[in-house]
Amino acid sequence: GREALRNYIYACGELGVRTPTLLKAVQFLRKIPQPSIGPDGRVQEWRQPFEEMQKGHRHISHLYGLFPGTEWDVLNTPEYAEAVRKSADFRRKYADMGNNGIRTGWSTAWLINLYAALGDGNAAEDRMYTMLRHYINSNLFDLHPPFQIEGNFGFSSGVAECLIQSRIMQDGFQVILLAPALADDWKKGSATGLRTRGGLKVDLSWQNGRVQATATAARPGKFRFMHQGRKKDLSMNKGETVRLDFPPLSH
Repeated sequence: GREALRNYIYACGELGVRTPTLLKAVQFLRKIPQPSIGPDGRVQEWRQPFEEMQKGHRHISHLYGLFPGTEWDVLNTPEYAEAVRKSADFRRKYADMGNNGIRTGWSTAWLINLYAALGDGNAAEDRMYTMLRHYINSNLFDLHPPFQIEGNFGFSSGVAECLIQSRIMQDGFQVILLAPALADDWKKGSATGLRTRGGLKVDLSWQNGRVQATATAARPGKFRFMHQGRKKDLSMNKGETVRLDFPPLSH
């Protein structure tokens, strides 16, 4: 509900529309409470901090605000990002113990995306292998069981989220996180034709800790390119191409 209203308000701003419905949306948005962070530091699934009947349950809709939603992120709301991490770790722990756990491909794929959004490439990779071992059929169909396409799409999304992310806005800039969640084993690689919010097409490569990218804008925009806390703010025109280079961090 909160995100639907925020999307409507944003669209009205982009289109220059001002209606009585817009005013109602702004007023109503203020009345919808954020999910609470519980006494144990996790995102609280219900109004009260009830104990889960199934601690490793596959449904994690209370974590929507981080992914695929845009309510929370690691830059603007680090306290909620940490609460999501604790929630995901909790569910993953009990799922791996076989305690009525995350027993579908689609929910495993969701965890891949959540850990990517948290910048934890190793945890995302761990769930990728879990999915490949247990929730992908020999014909590559995702196992619900028997089959749901969400797992296939979600796995692909999770890999892409490890390489580039563009859901965050900060200081009026569309934030472009380059290689935000590379697993330690992903020491060298490249991807071409990645698309971002704001109309960018990005080619990306990384090797020995250095990340390089080429970005071309399909429309004007203000972009904050980031990698490991470093940032480069650029205003780009339609058709403009920029090259970015983030050398390894010195230790």
